[in-house]
Parts: sequence; structure tokens; C-alpha cells
Amino acid sequence: MNRIQRYLPASLSAILAVACGGGINPDSGQGTALVCPRTCTDSSTVPSAQLRHAYALVSDGVAMQAQAGFSTGSDLRFNVELKNGDSLQLLTPQGVQGFHVPASSIGTILIDALTTLIAGARPYLSEVDALPSGAADYRFVLTRNAGGISETVTMPAPFQIALPAGGSTSDIAAPTLTVRVTSPGNYRFATAGSCSDSNGNASTGNGIGDLAPTTPPAADASGASYTVDLAAALLRLQFETRFPRGAIAACDLTLTALAQNDGVPDAAFEAVNSRVFAQQIRSTRFLLRATR
Repeated sequence: MNRIQRYLPASLSAILAVACGGGINPDSGQGTALVCPRTCTDSSTVPSAQLRHAYALVSDGVAMQAQAGFSTGSDLRFNVELKNGDSLQLLTPQGVQGFHVPASSIGTILIDALTTLIAGARPYLSEVDALPSGAADYRFVLTRNAGGISETVTMPAPFQIALPAGGSTSDIAAPTLTVRVTSPGNYRFATAGSCSDSNGNASTGNGIGDLAPTTPPAADASGASYTVDLAAALLRLQFETRFPRGAIAACDLTLTALAQNDGVPDAAFEAVNSRVFAQQIRSTRFLLRATR
């Protein structure tokens, strides 16, 4: 069964630059024990007030996966292993399921697609087999000898990118791009890909960057439309200099749309930088050419 990939970079634009392209990776199955940067700390020895956690729920529309990691002290990397009566469960609309340590070395978890990355030990994983048809609540429950600590996060409603259509061609001379998604939400957009200029120079990296909406979205019953500043994103490109620099002539781009909801960490966790959030991520590929 396919599983959600762990994204390595710390910004939405950097996500798009991952060489493997993001999306779905196979989960390696059950591992034997957590592997920490140094020595794992036994969770039962850490008071809740000193336990920092990161809970993430991610879906690409094909699969959904919950990720979780714990740390303590000044080192933000995951360094705490759930032991001696401490356990984590995910409460879904279909029931209760546990977490496992993956057998392969993952080593990272996306804490916020726009800001921060926490790394260290491999995160605990839980595969969610049934995808919701709309926005749905999921609850992370950490069971300790003193009782349970639960946090709820709402997975955004699933959506598709209606515009630009996959494989379509947009006018490279247009300064803006219309992005339409099939469900209203709190979205961020970014592009990555390759471009060439009129003299034959090629772009030297595939990260183009975040796309900033130029106006508030136009929402209706079937979704929402955004006008994004494509020209500003293309200006951030770096090119080879084999030939004199010319105007950008053509691009092969991937647009990624991300909808995120943040939950509220339980007051029992007093350590700063604890996070709980849920994301829907979609991508589509399109071309930029001179169309007139």
C-alpha cells in the first residue's frame, strides 16, 4: 500500500524542489525501535509539561497518513521514544488506530509547510485507509499513566486543481495566472519547474517559489478562484550564462496547492514549539509558452 512521503524542505516552494517530486512513497512497514540522533529518552521519565510534540496529518487525495514525533530539552530534534505505558493513538471517523515506527530511515517530519522543519528520530506513522469526503476531525491521543492527553485537528475538505488544467498551456506574456480549486479553504500556492530564455539559456534550479495572490479569492458554491502573481515568481529564476541573457521564452511548471488547518496543543504540553496540523496537498503540471 502506498504511503505519504515525508517532505524534507521547510517552505512550500522548497517542497516543490525535492528531486523525487513529492507525493506518495511506499511505507516500509513496522520497525523495531525508534532511532534517535544520540540516545532516545524514555518518555515515561519526561513530565508532560516538558514534552514537546509534533502531530501532522497529510493527504494528497490518494492516501492519508498521520505522523508524530516527540522531543525534550533544548534540542528540537525528535529524541523521545514512547515507552513504559506511554502510547499514541489516532481517533478517526471510522475508529481507533495505533502508530508504528517505520522500518526505513525517514528522519524528518513536516511541521509547517511554510516555516519550520523538525528532524531527528524517525516519526511515528499511522496510515489512514479511509479518506474523508469532506472536512473531518481527527484526534491524536497520547495515553500516559496519569491519563490521556488529546488534541483534535480538522482535515481540510479534499479538493482538486481545476485551473490550470493538467497539460494545458498558458501565455508566458501574461503577468498573472488564474488558479481555481474545487473547495474553498486556506490555501497557499507555489511553482517549480524548468524554464529557458530566448537565447537558449536554461534555468539552473527547479525552485521558482511561492505564488502570492494579488486579490482576495472569488469563492462560489463550486470552489474558489485565485489570481496569483506569476511574473514575480519567474523573476526569481536563476539562469545559465552560456549566451547573453534573453527574455523567458518557455517553462514546464508544476503548481502545488496546499490547504492547512492548525489545531491547538493541549495545555498539558507547556513546552514551546509543539504543533498539530492537517494538510491537503495537490499538484498539476502545465506549460508556459507564447500563445499570441
